[in-house]
Amino acid sequence: NPQCDSLASFVSYFSLYAESFLNLAGIMCRLRVADDIPHSPLDSKQRHGIFCIFKEVLNNVVRHSSATEVWVAFEVSEGKLLLSVIDNGCGFEFVPGAPGKDGLTSMHQRMHELGGLCQITSRAGCGTTIRISLPLNSNQNGQSSNR
Repeated sequence: NPQCDSLASFVSYFSLYAESFLNLAGIMCRLRVADDIPHSPLDSKQRHGIFCIFKEVLNNVVRHSSATEVWVAFEVSEGKLLLSVIDNGCGFEFVPGAPGKDGLTSMHQRMHELGGLCQITSRAGCGTTIRISLPLNSNQNGQSSNR
């Protein structure tokens, strides 16, 4: 829906999606959304890419983490959308490219294609943190646009 193409609408949808998805799995979702999320447009490639990553992150939490709580935070800082998902689950030892970690590797690759970054921090027994950073003023090649 083109009327929902703004960053603010996108963040609102993600928040509702996370609460619903995690609630169905019996996991408490704690949201923090910055008050200053702009209503600026977000292109369809960015929306789709971030949503695929977000779904992968939440699926991994539900399927593998044994978490009881997840903190999801959205903010915009220095022209970037910052998305954090932190769980209190069992964690794991993350080795990029390791067998069985294809979803995690694809998150890195997808963010790279969007001109952003995906940082995964985890330790066995200590939960997992996923941080996504997406420049809002860039096109798909990571170069500044003149809109």
